[in-house]
Amino acid sequence: MIMSLIGFIGYQLVINTPGTMQSHLLKVCLLSLLWLLLFYTVILTFSGDVQSGIKSTTLFGKLKAKIVSFTQWLLTVLFIMLTIATLLITSRMANVI
Repeated sequence: MIMSLIGFIGYQLVINTPGTMQSHLLKVCLLSLLWLLLFYTVILTFSGDVQSGIKSTTLFGKLKAKIVSFTQWLLTVLFIMLTIATLLITSRMANVI
């Protein structure tokens, strides 16, 4: 679904046929792509296994725990940024469409 939307958006941007229907359709596709990316980050962020309280004593175990922690933090920040951006763009496009 995401790849077909990206392909359609790319086609509309490269061909650039004039017309109001294409521009409205392009706006709707961009907005739906943002919402799909938002839902994808929700799935990635909150579908992981809960970390157990067992601490590894090996160097690689500690490194792996830090990488997992950083990745979860990064996905959470990405989720918050995508949420804010999607809501702002949705509210602005609701007035245009």
